[in-house]
Amino acid sequence: MCNAVFPIGLLQVRAYGPGLEKEGNAVSKPTHFTVETYSAGSGKVEVRIMDPQNRPVECEIKFNNDKARTYTVEYIPKTMGKHTVSILVVLHSVQFQKQWENIQ
Repeated sequence: MCNAVFPIGLLQVRAYGPGLEKEGNAVSKPTHFTVETYSAGSGKVEVRIMDPQNRPVECEIKFNNDKARTYTVEYIPKTMGKHTVSILVVLHSVQFQKQWENIQ
């Protein structure tokens, strides 16, 4: 699990990039995606990536210090099959979560 405390915007959080696509990711090949959080506020961002056997996949999250307040999440799939990516945003005890499934 990757987690860090960053300024986030609950209603304007989105994620995109090759690491969330259903096709194009490969075992042992690094991939990434972007989490965009351009509203004000202080909160916590957590990213969990689970492999097809429901084992956690290590990932790294980095703040890009840009206008859209984006974060890059990098990981390396270790097995074939559907991976589940969960992004949890906690702002003032309110949780917002999205999930993606990828790595076919």
